[in-house]
Amino acid sequence: MSSKVSDGITAEINLLMSSAEKTNAVIELMVAQGSLDLNNGKLVMDAAEALLQNEGFTSIEIGLPTGSKYKVERAINGSIFRYSDIRTSSSVMRTFHEGDPDSRAQHPDSVKTLEEGYDARKRPWFVKAVTVGKTIWTDMYVSSTSKQFLYSCVTPIYDKDGALLAVTSTNVKLIGLSQFLGRLKILDHGKAFVVNDQDQVIAVPIKSTEEIDHLLKPSPEGSAEPYQLYGSEEVPDRDIRLALIAYRRDGKPFFEMKGGNGEPYVADLVRYPYKGGPTFIIGVVFPKRDIMGDISRNTRLMLLAVLLFLLVAVLVGFRIAKRISRSLAILCDEVDKVSRLELGSDTVVESRIQEVVRIGESVQNMKRGLRSFKKYVPVELVMQLNALKREAVLGGELRELTIFFSDIANFTTISEELAPECLVQRLGVYFDGMSRVVLDHAGTLDKYIGDAIMAFWGAPSPRENHAYLACATALQCQQYLDKLAIKWQAESHPVFRTRIGIHTGKVIVGNIGSEDRINYTIIGDAANLASRLEGLNKLYQTQIIISEDTYNQVKDRFVVRKLDRIAVQGKSRGILVYELIGTCGESVPAQETFLRKYEQAMDLYLCRSWAEARQAFAAAQKLSPRGIDYPSELLSSRCEEFMRVAPEAGWNGSFAYTSK
Repeated sequence: MSSKVSDGITAEINLLMSSAEKTNAVIELMVAQGSLDLNNGKLVMDAAEALLQNEGFTSIEIGLPTGSKYKVERAINGSIFRYSDIRTSSSVMRTFHEGDPDSRAQHPDSVKTLEEGYDARKRPWFVKAVTVGKTIWTDMYVSSTSKQFLYSCVTPIYDKDGALLAVTSTNVKLIGLSQFLGRLKILDHGKAFVVNDQDQVIAVPIKSTEEIDHLLKPSPEGSAEPYQLYGSEEVPDRDIRLALIAYRRDGKPFFEMKGGNGEPYVADLVRYPYKGGPTFIIGVVFPKRDIMGDISRNTRLMLLAVLLFLLVAVLVGFRIAKRISRSLAILCDEVDKVSRLELGSDTVVESRIQEVVRIGESVQNMKRGLRSFKKYVPVELVMQLNALKREAVLGGELRELTIFFSDIANFTTISEELAPECLVQRLGVYFDGMSRVVLDHAGTLDKYIGDAIMAFWGAPSPRENHAYLACATALQCQQYLDKLAIKWQAESHPVFRTRIGIHTGKVIVGNIGSEDRINYTIIGDAANLASRLEGLNKLYQTQIIISEDTYNQVKDRFVVRKLDRIAVQGKSRGILVYELIGTCGESVPAQETFLRKYEQAMDLYLCRSWAEARQAFAAAQKLSPRGIDYPSELLSSRCEEFMRVAPEAGWNGSFAYTSK
């Protein structure tokens, strides 16, 4: 049991730390490929912000041999901000580029002398990376600007001649590891904990970040930092503290002890040296009574199972092996064909051994799956690799794409009403139809996320009209679902109504992952915004919402209407969002009349003419071809609120939307 717990914890540590190493590797690869110019500060910070999507990262820094630095950081409230320290021949200029006002207050613009200003070359993380000459981890430290404790993964980047180009630092917070321990179920009363090689307790079970005082204590007066981690003999949890004291005293990894309440406890600790990084001690402590009750019964069951297994193996093992061998030869040939992607033939393997028959069926199912799988992956990319006789390798580039997110409305309720078999069958029909529309419009299917679909246009093959293709896909998907709804209603089955969000922006696209498993996918803030737009449909009771960036590229080809100026979660600035209604030339006169009236009301709303806007929205409601128009109703209600309490003088029409 303890080994399974420690394996789970090491896997969590590996995931967090290897993600930081891969992030540094992506930046290094982009520099080597020439897709990231270190002299272009905006491009450097764009790439860093796109990579700062892992919630375990607090910031990414890129220091240059000149002493200058670019930094992209996640504030405590979740928003992203960026700033730079640029060293010239006579001064150091700190510039805050974008982010929320609180972050600007912490990093105000300034000009200092070369001696007083920031110099990346003198920072411990920069010095350590250059000294070692390869990716290395810093010691644990507590942030001076927030109540967090961090490790930094630093990587020096060199050109082909060995000259230093930059040092990149991905800074990782470990509070999430304690929250992971808080979710673990270890017998009835067990606890897990983690200690680093500096004898600091870096993880104990907690439920939320508000419980960080279980790990941090105020520093002594006169210390450089306001907080510090507890040592192994100071940690507040008495059971964990007693286990660590006994381990330090006796050096035994497994032992019995008295817990904080005097009850017999069992402690199990293991050392885990992370490759090229710090060494951790992972421990579990639990009351002895949690395990003693079931030992006798489990022992009897295990002995009985072993005896039965040996008896069966002796009686039938030889006969089965002889029968299997003939059929396995045929199966070997079939598997060899699969390795060469020869998927045309369906050979039936005949055998009296059911397991062999099942293996044969599995091989055929694998062939059918591979034949179908090509419909759901970037076939163009695979064909390019095959033509060049090259294997897919890690790499990415910054490119403008249009991203598409769809999600089934009220799916949780629908899934509770349908039997599992029926739900899976209907999801298959839904995904098949939606995916075919995406592929027919030259889209790239990224992934299915539960009942959601993520796709994008503009990669792997560049397409100038990627925004148009995404919008046309969204409209045709809704047409397909309207036809499907008629059929399912006739069968008395729940229908699927889909909400879609579309955004155009720059992301990193390419082969992302590890050396043995990669995905052709996208990462970046633009993808997150497309997902947020899909969720906005709930607020406005709409089907398709597009961003202002997408609208600017398709406004002459589609019928749209301005919905609102929204500041979604994680963004400090508001963006205009639009409802995609149809294709130009297909709207009816009644709809055009309604849209003109709605736009008049929207103009009055943005001009702060609340009473006139409220009346105009009410008039637009009466003209709506769909009956109730929820956006008009929502904005009319907002006008009533503003008539009572007006927004601040600098209000630009933005409304903060905090749901994901």
